[in-house]
Amino acid sequence: AGKTLTITRSTISGNDDDSGIGGLQLQGGTANIRNSTFSGNIGRQGGDFWTFSDGVTLSLVNVTAANSAPPALLFDHTATVTLRNTMFVGTGERCSLGNSPTSQGHNLSSDATCNLNASTDKSDADAKLAALANNGGLTKTHLPMAGSLALNAGDNTSIDPEDQRGKTRVQFGVVDIGAVEAVEPIISTQPVAPDALLEGGMFTLTVVAMNQDSAAPLTFQWRKGGTAITGA
Repeated sequence: AGKTLTITRSTISGNDDDSGIGGLQLQGGTANIRNSTFSGNIGRQGGDFWTFSDGVTLSLVNVTAANSAPPALLFDHTATVTLRNTMFVGTGERCSLGNSPTSQGHNLSSDATCNLNASTDKSDADAKLAALANNGGLTKTHLPMAGSLALNAGDNTSIDPEDQRGKTRVQFGVVDIGAVEAVEPIISTQPVAPDALLEGGMFTLTVVAMNQDSAAPLTFQWRKGGTAITGA
């Protein structure tokens, strides 16, 4: 009681508790969690968060809670839970059906149990997250894939300058929901066209680029006039 726990740029994953909760059980005080991932946690009572005592305050900002046992958030007792730029993803109820957290907007859940009632929230939504993996930084994370509803859907107010991996936040004008900010590749070598070429002659264009979001190599597709060139 009266103490504050701060968790930032961390991953808590793969824990199994046969009596309580796999993630974080709060028995007093305040917990501020930002730019962090909770993944695959299992417990008899639930997956990721449990407000176990009266007076507990839990704040989640840019947190990804994915694929943990239901409920991911067990909200009981007289507690205060606030969510912003946070996602709950997985099968089964993500939040307990007792109390409901207070949405500060720009949250996402794969079901409708988390009382996400702000106009910027997304319930019953597909976050299109990749599996927990090394996507840069010191900890494993879930990368939002192309078409994810988490991309460019957050709130830029009072956010940390970097995501969980240490990548700069706000890459395309609006921060992403969750612990990871999707970033564009770094192109270190641009293709250079020849100064002159005889009709029918051959030439080669070369590009070198680095994938900042994953250890997986990039693939390329050359186009002419907007149309993909077969085999290029």
